[in-house]
Amino acid sequence: MDKKNTIIGVSLLIAAFALMYFGPKPTAPSTAQPSPDVTRAVGSNQAPSAGTSGSTMPRDTAYAAVYREVSEAKTIALRNDMVEFRLTNYGGAIKECAVRGYDADKARKGEPYVINRLHADPSLAIVDFPGLDRNSAYELVSSSPTEAVFRAVFENRIEVVRRYSIAPGSGDVRSDPYQLRYETVFRNLTEQSLPLPRIQMSVGTAAPLNAEDYGLYLSNGYNSGGKTSIVKRSSLEGGGMLSWVGMGSKDPIPFIETAASISWASVQNQFFVSILTPDQPGSSLVSRRVELPSFPGSTKPAIGMTGVARFDLPVLAPKGEARLSGSFYAGPKEYTRLSNAEIFKLDQD
Repeated sequence: MDKKNTIIGVSLLIAAFALMYFGPKPTAPSTAQPSPDVTRAVGSNQAPSAGTSGSTMPRDTAYAAVYREVSEAKTIALRNDMVEFRLTNYGGAIKECAVRGYDADKARKGEPYVINRLHADPSLAIVDFPGLDRNSAYELVSSSPTEAVFRAVFENRIEVVRRYSIAPGSGDVRSDPYQLRYETVFRNLTEQSLPLPRIQMSVGTAAPLNAEDYGLYLSNGYNSGGKTSIVKRSSLEGGGMLSWVGMGSKDPIPFIETAASISWASVQNQFFVSILTPDQPGSSLVSRRVELPSFPGSTKPAIGMTGVARFDLPVLAPKGEARLSGSFYAGPKEYTRLSNAEIFKLDQD
């Protein structure tokens, strides 16, 4: 009797897999009303303009491209005894972040580990907004060891001011030395109301630590008001045994967009993390892979992860303004230091 039941069970299982593989595939949901969870799709690379309510989707490629900074770019450093945030006037954003006390690798003792050293976009850069993005030079209005202010004017209609500040050092109990405060103000210079496109802000790029790092800890994370979720690098790679029976994609996925109220978003590897915590929640998080140069002595590319948080802003009244502000942490994943210990739960998923 047991043998008969086993045969029946195996037969039903085979039939189920055959139905999934040969049967009709479900159609993709309409993009008119995005899912509250995850959207996997390929969009346009058409540039947005101030006056459109939408924003561009990631480019139709398997990987985000590594950004090569232009030779005219200038770097401004905000530093304390724990960290050095290196800002660039191109995009008015964070080029990279050097973490003091943590070696770059075994071969470079005493040289600090650099977060976002190779990246798709500078951290906190406005993404896919020609005139304000990583390819746009901002004016440096003022700078000091702990604060910098950038300014740009878009089409003589919108003034954008970006301000960054850090705590003087580890002895300042008011804030974490690895944490930076940011504020971006959009100011209408005209006498007409101006709708803004959805603003996309880079969370940064997380890279493997070395050639032996297989990317098990590389991921993007986000919190949507009590629920913490993760997007692993493997989620974008496609393939796998189940893809051959209609479960999952056989091909790599260009991006994953999660539509949710984003109270914080992160990119991380095993030991370091960048966390964007906006004062007002974002509307979605876009996760992509980045193909980085191979490590010395290795022939395989190093595949990193990058994330972009999206924000909806109100229509700018005549001479009115809107702002995006919040905190940005770039540093080690020290449990006692991070106020949001949810980050560590992502490593267990």
